[in-house]
Amino acid sequence: MHHVTVIGAGPAGLMAAVAAAQRGCQVVLLESMDRPGRKLALTGHGRGNVSHQMETEAMLAAFGPAAAFLKPAFYSLPLARLTAFLETVGIRLTAEADGRIFPASVGARELAQILTAAACAHGVELRCQARVTELCPEGDHWRIRCIHSDPIASRAVVLTTGGMSYPATGSRGDGFRLAEALGHRIEPLHPGLVGLHCPGTQPAQASSALAEVTVLAAGRSLAHTTGPVLFTHSGVSGPAVLDMSRHATKALGAGASPAIRLNLAPGMDAAAMDRRLQEAIQRSPRRSLVRLLETWAPPKLARFIVRWCSLDAETPIAHLPASARRSLSQAITGLTLPVTGHDGWKRAMITCGGVARSDVIARTLMSRHTPGLFFAGEILDMDGPSGGFNLHAAFATGWHAGLSAAAMIRS
Repeated sequence: MHHVTVIGAGPAGLMAAVAAAQRGCQVVLLESMDRPGRKLALTGHGRGNVSHQMETEAMLAAFGPAAAFLKPAFYSLPLARLTAFLETVGIRLTAEADGRIFPASVGARELAQILTAAACAHGVELRCQARVTELCPEGDHWRIRCIHSDPIASRAVVLTTGGMSYPATGSRGDGFRLAEALGHRIEPLHPGLVGLHCPGTQPAQASSALAEVTVLAAGRSLAHTTGPVLFTHSGVSGPAVLDMSRHATKALGAGASPAIRLNLAPGMDAAAMDRRLQEAIQRSPRRSLVRLLETWAPPKLARFIVRWCSLDAETPIAHLPASARRSLSQAITGLTLPVTGHDGWKRAMITCGGVARSDVIARTLMSRHTPGLFFAGEILDMDGPSGGFNLHAAFATGWHAGLSAAAMIRS
């Protein structure tokens, strides 16, 4: 009989295992893949963006409706405590100018290896290629059935199987099936931090620009932000689009027809842009239309905008009719692209949706339906923007669930 069984050896699972083991629990950590932390090794483009320099309350606010639910976990493992823990296992952190925090001298793969070693050093029993098929509550303990191995008996279970993104790393949705079988509601799943497909953008491929990004559906704005946008062969991506993508993928999943509106002149509206164009015409009437736009946008993007407005790129701007000028101003400040799809689970960084927060006690992260079952990480219905928020949430909820499971065992 184990005290605590943690299912899933990603960032949340590793932290849960360490937290419980530090408090004297006999812990077994089950991982369906051949080694722990496969997805963790990919985070931050391989650098391991572990957190963000924001104050705790500001970080929580970035999670929107999930902020109140996450508060106990984030205060259980705030940035200072996470930093101190990582330093004890030999990982020093460094902050970049934009607030993102990375390990100073190791990459994400080494980070996963060091956290695994730390868990084993605390007495955690690690079993890889142990895919769980069923969780059976039996009185005051659990019986955990795995493929190709004998059942495991455990007083408490921490479910940290991740979501659906990057399925090659082991995120196959197993945890959702296990939770649903025990009566938990699963909020609809859709990809987050993922590129969006917008027909017709290929001529602007590889162009990047700072833009105000708004997601639209059914004639209303769902969310907006400002940041870098990258045009791709299939649509748009870049940090600002990735952060807004969850709203577009949710709308697509609900059968709506979302669009993304880009203001390529942040802070300006169409009227202000029209005045700017008129001033440019007065200063340099012989300049071609495309050369004018190239002063504000990369060449391929400038030509794309001209083509979008069905104008001749080489037209001297002094010859531009007022109606064409206004159309151009509208396109620059409100380029609206229909969203027809996304890059899918294989390229999505996170999963949106998951085990309903209302089914989980925020103070302990234990199930309201089945005592002794705890949840942490991406399996929960919570998601934040890029920049270290989601990885910190995985660490914090894992740590908090591990502490709570240990407290239950001691009581």
